Amino acid sequence: MAEIHGSQQIFSSSSTGAGDWYQLNPKLGNTTFQVLTTGSSAGALVSSVCAFQASNDGVNPLATVLGTVTLSSAASPASDGLAINANWKYVRVNMTSISTSTGAKTTVLANGQVR
Repeated sequence: MAEIHGSQQIFSSSSTGAGDWYQLNPKLGNTTFQVLTTGSSAGALVSSVCAFQASNDGVNPLATVLGTVTLSSAASPASDGLAINANWKYVRVNMTSISTSTGAKTTVLANGQVR
């Protein structure tokens, strides 16, 4: 688990799967996430689905997903975001889908303070 202050990259991948757990600052209520998906060339159609999971122990995700960001058949680069105001201890990104035919890569930035 890493400590991050300010706006920092917490996830970057070209394949599906879960990223690392990041501990949220208990004094910070709001955390925003920006999801950016890029393709191998500008204008290439890209898509990805990122589920944001919470945990109280940094090992087991809770059954309820915090939110999902879906970018579907968008021209590269494409972006969207998610904001949470919660007291969960940990958060991570689980990318469940990505368009591999266009060389897509998804990056997630957290804005706030996670550690």
